Amino acid sequence: MRISLSEIMNLNGQTRSLYIPAEADAFDYDGAVYAFVDKEPVRIKLSKLSPGSVHFLGETHIVLEAECSRCLKTVKLTFDISFEENLIIDGNGYACTLEDDEKLSFVEDFELDVDGFVKEELIQRFPLKVLCS
Repeated sequence: MRISLSEIMNLNGQTRSLYIPAEADAFDYDGAVYAFVDKEPVRIKLSKLSPGSVHFLGETHIVLEAECSRCLKTVKLTFDISFEENLIIDGNGYACTLEDDEKLSFVEDFELDVDGFVKEELIQRFPLKVLCS
């Protein structure tokens, strides 16, 4: 699902709250595919901070099914993801954060790709090795 940041940047003193179901059925990472066992909708609040900047806040809960790297038993990986970012949107529709000047891969043409954002958050939190205990 994509969210138009142009609409958010036109809000004056208002917050937009959204509940967005995850569209993906699986998470592809590092040559493996992990099935979603449980995925809550992504709860997002967006508000305009100033011209060209948007406050992006939210959370979700995801459970993936994976194999233990040691014994190959099925393991459930739980991710409680909370996030809060101030996005700086340039005139071309790309974004970066206040802390990092690099373009964010999940914002393009003034649209925020929610599934792309969740995928990046999962990659950052994914364990180096999946172990059952």
